[in-house]
Formats: sequence, structure tokens, C-alpha cells
Amino acid sequence: IHFFYRNTDAFACAMDFVVVILSGGIGVRSVAPDRPKGLLPICGMPILIHQLNLVERSGFRDVIIVTEPDSKGAIETLLANTFESRIHVSVEEVDMHCETGEILLELRSKIHTDFIVISGDLMTDFNLAEIADLHRTQDATVTVLLKDTRDGNVAKPSEPLPCVGISEDSRLVVYSTESDRQIRVPVSLLERFPSLLMSTTCTAPHVYAMSHWVLGFLAERNKDRNMVAIEDQLIPALVDAQFGSEAEELGARIEEHKWRPVDPTWIAAIPPRDKLRVLALRTPCYCERATSAAVYLAIQKHVICNYPAFCGKPLPPVPQEWRSQVRDSWIGEELRIKEVATPQERTSIKQSVIGRCCNIGKRCKIIGCVLMDHVTVDDGCTLTRTVICDNNFVNANTAMTDEHMDTAFRLAEGSGQS
Repeated sequence: IHFFYRNTDAFACAMDFVVVILSGGIGVRSVAPDRPKGLLPICGMPILIHQLNLVERSGFRDVIIVTEPDSKGAIETLLANTFESRIHVSVEEVDMHCETGEILLELRSKIHTDFIVISGDLMTDFNLAEIADLHRTQDATVTVLLKDTRDGNVAKPSEPLPCVGISEDSRLVVYSTESDRQIRVPVSLLERFPSLLMSTTCTAPHVYAMSHWVLGFLAERNKDRNMVAIEDQLIPALVDAQFGSEAEELGARIEEHKWRPVDPTWIAAIPPRDKLRVLALRTPCYCERATSAAVYLAIQKHVICNYPAFCGKPLPPVPQEWRSQVRDSWIGEELRIKEVATPQERTSIKQSVIGRCCNIGKRCKIIGCVLMDHVTVDDGCTLTRTVICDNNFVNANTAMTDEHMDTAFRLAEGSGQS
């Protein structure tokens, strides 16, 4: 089990931030298009609840969940029925077509402190207090969390990774998300940062710590809707502005805008020209976003193998009657597996997540799959690396590999792809 340790100053620092969870994304980017990505279950618990538990363990007390109007009721019902905590959670709705930067502008009247932004489809065991501590102690404008894809336990990226340049003191000097790019670094920057780590193997899991001043900068630069996305537009603009002609002017405005005085006894001394500071925090922790069915399956497998780190308790044991048939899996309530007369007719379930009230026939092989609630799998089916959403029926002798059944559907007998 991961225990997060903080000293008193760091704990107080975490409580000064509000955490914004962007829990929208219904449709093509979601595994189940009938629900927001934050409600996708991971080992029986929605991603959103995993995130709120992480926020609480990290020492934060104020959370804003952002979603589309059609999903607000479902999220409020989930929180009322399943989430008990001392943290304050509010649910705000925005237009479903808003980009991430525009969402922050919509929330401008509700954010009064520095804040942390988290993507609603992120599963991580990263202690969020670490990014808050670095951001505040280094008096940063923005701090970007980065994960090196060479560390292992990272799904193959579906999009080009950003090109980043990081100095020895964690300054983010270069940040480009353009796929066809020629990176030019001015000689003046190389003279100022003679040791610069350039990398195209880091992914941004969409976790950012931001000073309150960023909201004003975003509003000013977004008058013509030319800065609507955090990763692709806001972060590169701030990185470039650190060393541009307006750096000193922006730095003066940042100093005037500080929402609270910073204790000079525990903050780094910052020269006037460096008040606009973008930092990078590289982490070895697990950080993965459920952007596709394949990644969603990889997350499930990782959480099963590291269940205490994510859920704070051991993996629930498999009921006694199924232990010879179920291995390395998470099993929901009221699973029913058809009884058999001989061992050859037994069903085998490995490295899978089986939701509530599922019915599975005999002679089935289920490997690396996710079956959500109320799924029926008839006799003789072979399912491999497949996601089957709620209320689906898979008829007898169906073979499915790397498949995805989203809405309620009934497969004909013997159909499927392998």
C-alpha cells in the first residue's frame, strides 16, 4: 500500500489548491459512449471515485468536477450514493463542445486560488501533493506532470508525443506538440541553459498545477478563440513567453496578481525576469488515460496487479466455489457460472474484470477481458482482450479477440472475430 507522507507546510500547501477534474468526453474517445469517461468502471469502481479518493489521500479539500449537462445528474447521483468524504465536491456543467482551455474560462468565477487540473479519464497512483509542493515552493506559473514512456507500464501512444526540453532546475524550456516539427532553440537559451535534456519519449498525462494568474492570461489570449486547448496551445504559449520580449512585463503582472503572500522562508529566490516560470515534474508513477478500449484493458490489468496501491485494500478474494476457475481477476457481486458434470466443461477466467450480476456458461474461456454489469455469455465462448459493456448478451460458441461491444446487443451464435 502506498502511504503518502507530507510535512506540515506541504499539507497546508495542498489544502490551498482547488482540484479541477475534467470529467466529460462522451463519444468516440470514451469506451462506453453512453456515459462520461469518468464513470467508466475500473475494478468495479468508476474512475471518478478513484480520482476523488486520490485527491483526498493527497491532502486536498476542494474539488470541482466539470461535465456536460446530460451527465451532471448521473455524476451527482453517483456521489450521493457511493462517495462519503470530508472533501468539498461541486459539479459544474459546461457546453459539451468546449475545449479544455475554454472550460477553465467558464470556471473563472468559481476558482479563487491556485488550482490543479486533471483529465477525467486518468488512472494514477501519483501523489498530487508532490506537484502542488513543487509548484508553490518554486513559485511556478504552471507545473506540468510528465511520464517517460520508457519506464514501463505505459500503453503504446496513439498520438505523437511532445518534444520537451528540460533544464537542470526543472524549467520547461521547450514544449512542442506539433507532429511535423523542426525544433529551433535560440543560442541565447543554450547559453543560459547549457545542460538541456531534450526528449520525445515523455507523455503528458494531463495533470497541471496552475497559478490563478493563468486564468487572466488565458482570457486575454483567447479573445479570438486562438487558445482553446491546454496541452496544444496554452502550455506552448507560456513556455515561449518565459523567454520572450514580454517576459518581464508578464512577470510584473504575475507578482501583482498573487492571490496570497508567499512565505519567503520556504520559497526559492526568484529573479525579476523569471517570475513567469513553467516547470516540469517527471514521475515514475503509473499514469494512464483510458482513451481507447485497448488502453482501458491495460489499466484494468495493472490495477488488478496493484490493487492495494489504487484502492487501499487487498484484492477481494474469489468466492470459494469459483477459485479453481478464476485466476488474477476482479469479480463483482452475484456472478453465476453454469455448473458442469466434468472438469473438461469448466469455464476459465484469467486476468479479467467481471461486473455485477453476470451469467457465464460452461466451456467458456475469458482472458484479459472486461465484462461490465448484467452481461450474459452463453456456452462455449472464447473472449480475449475484449470489452463488453452493460446488458449485452453473447450467444453460444462466439469467438471474439480485441473486440468492443458498447451498447446493449445480442450476438448471433457462432459470430464474432478472432
